[in-house]
Amino acid sequence: MEKLKLLTMDHDWLSPILSGRLRPDEFGLDIEWTSGLLRAPVDASLSGGEGSLGGHNIRIDNGDRSLVAIPVYTARGFRHRSYVVREDSPLHTLAELKGKTIGIGNWSATGNTWSREALREAGVGSDEVTWVLEAEVHGAKVPASALRRSESSLALLRSGELDAVVSGDSFVQITEGLPPVRRLLPDFPQAEADYYHRTEAFPIHHVMLVRQDIFEREPTILRRLYDLLAEARRQWFVQRTEMEDTTPWMAWDVERALRLFGGSW
Repeated sequence: MEKLKLLTMDHDWLSPILSGRLRPDEFGLDIEWTSGLLRAPVDASLSGGEGSLGGHNIRIDNGDRSLVAIPVYTARGFRHRSYVVREDSPLHTLAELKGKTIGIGNWSATGNTWSREALREAGVGSDEVTWVLEAEVHGAKVPASALRRSESSLALLRSGELDAVVSGDSFVQITEGLPPVRRLLPDFPQAEADYYHRTEAFPIHHVMLVRQDIFEREPTILRRLYDLLAEARRQWFVQRTEMEDTTPWMAWDVERALRLFGGSW
C-alpha cells in the first residue's frame, strides 16, 4: 500500500483527518506541519505537500515536471485588502495608485501576483507605478525599473518614501509597534465582492502537490487523495456552521459569503 507523507500549513479544514475521524482506506497518510512552503517541492523524503501556485507555474514554465498539482486549493483569498497606506494619506482607491511608488516583497509570490492583478483590473498596469522591492527578495521577470532597498517597506512608508505597501499581513494595520497605517480600501469586503461579481475569480494561492514518480507508480492515488481532502473540507464546513462564532458576527459573514458564491466557497 502506498504511503504519502505531505507537508502542509496548519489549516482548520484538515481537522477531520488530523482528529482521526476521517482516514484513507486505500493508502497511508502522514501530515507534517510547516510554516513555510519552500521545503515540499525539493525534499525527496516527502511525497509532496502544499505549494505556491505561482512557484508551481514557474517550475512548469521552466520545464520542470517533477511535481503534479491536484485541484485542492489549500489557500485562497482576495487581495484588495493587501494595499496599505499611511493614516494621513490622501489616497482612497486603487486607481489613484497610478504613477505612485509602491513597496512589495517577493515579486513572484502568488499573493503579490493577485495584488497586482487587482491593481490591473482597476485600470493601473504594473508598468504605471514604481515598484520598490525589499532587499533582494524577488522573483523572475521583475520589471527593470523596479528599485531595491534594504529597509522594510513599512519603514519606507512611515518615512514618506512610499505611497503604499502591498502587505500579506491580514492585521498589519493593528499590529503593535508598526507606524500608523490604514488599509487603502477600508471596506475591502465590498471591494472584493464587487471584484468577484465582475470577474468570477476567487484567487488561488496554494495547491497540493505530489511527486511525479508517485503518480507514475500509482496513477489513481491522486484522485483518491483529492477525494479524501475534498471530504475533509466538506465535513469541516458542516462543523464550522455548528460551532460557536470565532467573532461576534461570524454567522453573518458566513451567510454573506454563501450568498455571494451561490453556495459553499
